[in-house]
Amino acid sequence: MSERLSDFCRLRRKALRRNLPAKEREELLERLIAEDEWLARLSPESAAQYLGREIRSEAAKRWLLSLVFEGEGAICELARREIGKLRAFEDPAGAGGARLLSPLTRSLERFLSEYERRRGRSVAKWFLGFGEVSTSLALKGNETLLHEHEGRVWGRRVYKRMPVFPSRVDAERYRKIYFEYDRLLRREVGLSLPPTGVQILERGRAGVAVFVWQLQLPPQNIGPVVLRRLSVKQAIGLFDSVMDNLRLLFRANERLGREGVRIGLDGQITNWAVRDPQEGQERPDLLFLDTNTPLIRKNGREVLDTEIFLHALSPMLRPVVRRFFLQKILDRYYDPRTIILDFLGNTIVQGRPDLVGPFVERLEKRRTGDLEPYGIAPISEAQVERYFREDVFTWRLVRTAKALQEAASEAASARLADAWGKLKQVKKIWTSELFDVSDRHLEEAVER
Repeated sequence: MSERLSDFCRLRRKALRRNLPAKEREELLERLIAEDEWLARLSPESAAQYLGREIRSEAAKRWLLSLVFEGEGAICELARREIGKLRAFEDPAGAGGARLLSPLTRSLERFLSEYERRRGRSVAKWFLGFGEVSTSLALKGNETLLHEHEGRVWGRRVYKRMPVFPSRVDAERYRKIYFEYDRLLRREVGLSLPPTGVQILERGRAGVAVFVWQLQLPPQNIGPVVLRRLSVKQAIGLFDSVMDNLRLLFRANERLGREGVRIGLDGQITNWAVRDPQEGQERPDLLFLDTNTPLIRKNGREVLDTEIFLHALSPMLRPVVRRFFLQKILDRYYDPRTIILDFLGNTIVQGRPDLVGPFVERLEKRRTGDLEPYGIAPISEAQVERYFREDVFTWRLVRTAKALQEAASEAASARLADAWGKLKQVKKIWTSELFDVSDRHLEEAVER
């Protein structure tokens, strides 16, 4: 390991040379990417053991571990930290811009930008899913790339592409909030999450692309796939596991609320995974997946810029949603009763309306039991059905506005056939089944 780390530092120093021939620079960047991937495959435990033998300073060990495991790659993280320190020293007020920066700082910034572009250049990918805020994808070519973490082997990284950010500063602000949310969920709430990170890619005038990654779980572990194959009795056990995790959230919010902090969470079954599905499990151990939209409030205000929630909407719909709906949408992720109601409504979406009655009955027992301190009002099957229908209407309205916007764009470009195709989608949105709930499509998308 020591030889690999020495090579890593030597290659990086060489990459900063301005007069390096183009071919040699290309080869050097490829080698750096390979070394970066090698570092990413290390487990935190093995790295900590090695550093414990080689380095005495506890501060230095913590710094090196955070460099490798808390960012989106050791090379990017190291360059970013050095740039931050140099900028703070050379232009502390930020008034002089690039004019006050030294050649070393500018060289580091060029290297970081070039390295990130090289690492993210035109890779083949599989699209795994589309959410309200992000798109999920996996990269072809790293199917055999395994990662060891906390004593288990994970699959390749799955990336969620966020809306484009206008500047690097905005992207870095999001990155900081993302890791704060990750820390709050793990340490303050006590949820289990997959290993994760954030990768930022500058695209010139096209803005800054941000990818949130997690290490992939097998498709049969994902909540909706698990739910669809369970008996009613087994499904109640899964429901209890979700409620156990939500209770941790409610309890943490009571404690943190005294400091003006509240943590939000989207508790739908699509955002949970079973760590190790086994026959006969009464309450399976769960992982929470949906961390790409950090939901944190401090003194009643969202820490994350709420405009990120509107990027996925049609421009014609954004002012309406911003004015009349956004606050209500965000509030439901912080209210215990609405979080549970949203979970129950999503059960119908996933093709298991037969579970609503048993879940409501089980909730009533827990509502007057271990959930009683959180003042959750009763929920009836009729209320779940009404919530589901309202959600369906909102979903169809948003998709209709998006289809109309795309049709207008195609017509303006004289692509009338494409515009007509977009308009025909509107009828399909309002007349077809809302969601395809078959396991086959999800499993094929992930396993291809």
